[in-house]
Amino acid sequence: MAVPLPNIPPAFIGILPVKTMDELKTVETLLSDGNEEANKYKEELKFYLLMKVGGMSFNTAIKKTIDCCFEKELLSKFSYKGKTKEKFIGLQIFSVIYDSLSSFRRSPEDETKFHSVADNYIRHAPLYNCSGNNGGTKKL
Repeated sequence: MAVPLPNIPPAFIGILPVKTMDELKTVETLLSDGNEEANKYKEELKFYLLMKVGGMSFNTAIKKTIDCCFEKELLSKFSYKGKTKEKFIGLQIFSVIYDSLSSFRRSPEDETKFHSVADNYIRHAPLYNCSGNNGGTKKL
């Protein structure tokens, strides 16, 4: 039996993966608590991301969910905890990414691994080719 391909939630069509700070601001507004439909949008996006990464290794799933949400060029403007750049973990979309991978985190070690892999991936975003979402091909 074939599994249907996940469809991007309608509210995010044409926005994800975000390419600009303006697009990110739109996504953050959609996911903010001040929006009546924020919970619906969060659940739809979590389901979409989980369907995109189902069956992948945890490390790959972390990177793929970030890639589904951000173009590398924009991602390079962030640091995980915001010490040197914009704060990634303070974003609403980070919470959705984190929650969408909850089934992968089964131990304290998995929790640590999530933060370590995500931090490292974001830290090295400038090293990856920013033309298109190519899943992490390094610049030559």
